[in-house]
Formats: sequence, C-alpha cells, structure tokens
Amino acid sequence: MNNKILILGNKPYKNFKLNSIIDSFDIIYRFNMTIVGKNNGTKFGKLAVCNHVYSNFVDNFVSRDEMISLYGKEMETSYLDEWYDFFQQNKKNFEDIYYQSEHCSTEWNNMLSEYGSPYKFSKMASTGHSTIFTNLREKNNEIYIACFTLCP
Repeated sequence: MNNKILILGNKPYKNFKLNSIIDSFDIIYRFNMTIVGKNNGTKFGKLAVCNHVYSNFVDNFVSRDEMISLYGKEMETSYLDEWYDFFQQNKKNFEDIYYQSEHCSTEWNNMLSEYGSPYKFSKMASTGHSTIFTNLREKNNEIYIACFTLCP
C-alpha cells in the first residue's frame, strides 16, 4: 500500500494555515513534546520520542516540578506547563507512542552512501532523523517532511 507519510517536526509556523494540509496525510509522525492543534494539524498520529522523554513520561510519569527541573533550561516554563497538561489529557489519542532508537547511525550512513550522499552522521542520529530513515526503508510510501530542521 502506498501511504502519504508526513514527518512533522515541532517548528511553529504562524503565517500559514497548515491544519487541513497536515491532516490530509495518511500517517503523521510527531516528536517528543509536541502539542497537537497549534496550526500543526488536528490528527494525533504517531509520537516518536527519545529515550529520556519515553522514560520520564511513558514508562514513568514525572511530576510537573520534576519536568520543569529536567527541561526548564531548554524550554520555556509556560510551554512545559501547557505540554504537561496536554499530554496527560491526550496521550491516549496518539495511534502509538514509541521510543525511536537513535543508535542506527551506521545503518543510516549506509543508506546515505546508497543514495550517493556526501553527508554522513558523525554522531548518534536524532529521533527525527531516525524516524525519517526508518520510513525511507519502506519503499512503497511517499514521505514528506515539514516543520523540521535537518541540520543541528
């Protein structure tokens, strides 16, 4: 089956109305601490999370104070507060929440060589990059990437 897959990063867009475009895809992958419905579509899709997000919010659920202590230097407290409530209320709406292994850089570099790319991963691939490459292995799908930064 040929699915239209959208790998949707968390970069916000404010000047374009994107909900209907994003919702038109068959499968949507989202990442880590995303909040659905913020001009990023209304379909929940699949949530790929890194090791520490999986550990802190899927295996165990840390308190709001612990979350702010863990992530408060990287993200705004107001966003963390909003995400904490959103995730508690909506985690069952995702088709799947899973840990995307980030330890496949050798496999991804082999794929890049096959594509003739001069670029290679010099360190562990991010959750987003790993999700892209995992989907590229499936040859029968159309893959689109949006709101995603490809370079660190």
